[in-house]
Amino acid sequence: DGSHHHNIIIPYQYHHHQNNKMMKPILVASLVGLVLLTSTVGAAPPSVSSSVGASNAILHNRRPAVRRHNDNNSNDQQQLTRVDEQRALVEGEESSCPGTPFLWKITDDDNGKHVGFAVGTMNLPGDVVLTAESWKAIGHAIEDSCDVYGELNTHSPNVTAALQTCQASIESLAITVDDLPSQPLKAAIRTKLIQILTSNNPTNDTSENIEIKAGRLGSLPLAEVQQLILYGNTEEYVVRYGYTLYSDDGPMNLDTNMLKLGRPADDLEEVSVQCDYLEALHPAKETFLQNFDDQISADIEASLDASLTQEIQLYKCGDIDAFVERVNSGTVALDEDTKAGSLADRNKKMAIRIDDILKNNPRDRILFAVGVSHWLVGDDNLQKLLKEGYGYTLEHIPDWDKELAVDHDNDHCEVMFHPEMGLYVDNPSVPGAAPVDITSEPTHALLDST
Repeated sequence: DGSHHHNIIIPYQYHHHQNNKMMKPILVASLVGLVLLTSTVGAAPPSVSSSVGASNAILHNRRPAVRRHNDNNSNDQQQLTRVDEQRALVEGEESSCPGTPFLWKITDDDNGKHVGFAVGTMNLPGDVVLTAESWKAIGHAIEDSCDVYGELNTHSPNVTAALQTCQASIESLAITVDDLPSQPLKAAIRTKLIQILTSNNPTNDTSENIEIKAGRLGSLPLAEVQQLILYGNTEEYVVRYGYTLYSDDGPMNLDTNMLKLGRPADDLEEVSVQCDYLEALHPAKETFLQNFDDQISADIEASLDASLTQEIQLYKCGDIDAFVERVNSGTVALDEDTKAGSLADRNKKMAIRIDDILKNNPRDRILFAVGVSHWLVGDDNLQKLLKEGYGYTLEHIPDWDKELAVDHDNDHCEVMFHPEMGLYVDNPSVPGAAPVDITSEPTHALLDST
């Protein structure tokens, strides 16, 4: 009915060429790899309710007051315990798995001044991808900063409205599961969806109803159905947020949560950049069908077994060298066209913006939170660009202790906390700021409750 909006996390990539012909997709690698690359919008995968006109809560990244379903289900609790035990094993291997965040200190080479922080994020909820200690370190860096910049400020109504507009246009032309010309492939997708929905069944639906719901998902863009399957295959996600497969309600991703704590929050990119990227990754029906062949069908079918488990463990581990090796050469390797094209172009523009922000805000530290691959992957990663082009050194800091954080008050950052918005906004006492009747609340109070 046009009222629903789906998540913009991009699950796979089709190469662009001058002749506008669609090439064979690298689905399994990009399905997972781009979760490490694009981290601006979205808190949960598309859901069953999305296919029948549910709310736009996902796009607005609202954190719902919803408890986990089946809290008393012993099997669910056993799964959760098992995942936590696996995490404990990862965290316990101190020599090879430090369990530290992808957090860097930014220093101006000209004067040696510590001017800000860089955080490499993964587009998943923080409690899925971070250790408690890693979140504390990131939280202290946030307290030590005023502004927090993400790829896009998804708390801005103007940003979300613009994203809704461009996404609706793109999705209206995108290939859907129902459009696929291969009946065996459609059957394989339907079988996988039934499997996932049966395993995550908070409403105790009958098998007949589950089959009906799986059928409804066929009207969604193929890319979004693949994303739902990717999340549904990832145990670390579904044991905590499996209910999001049946609801548009979902947790905030790490980036969105960090932006909420910005004093204030802002963005590094224009909405048009994300929309161009979204269009490149959602093939139009006509182009897709013209180029469809057995190899594309096989690649799509292979993507139905993709999971984020290894990437979550790798990210949570915090071993930067192992991460770079895997993303450069492992099963989630981004292809060279991506690294030399869209990733490099975006990094160059973000580097210009970061330099401009730092130069125009010499008084306070600024925190920049973008997808982890932007900082590390390719010849034009942000670390290299900022060092060679603008004179900033990024030094990895395994921990940023509370004692190291300045923890400015809100008056210093010229903001106040707006309780209805749940965000920090311009302080009305600052000349030119819009007056608003709000009270102040320190950052640490929000951090403690997050």
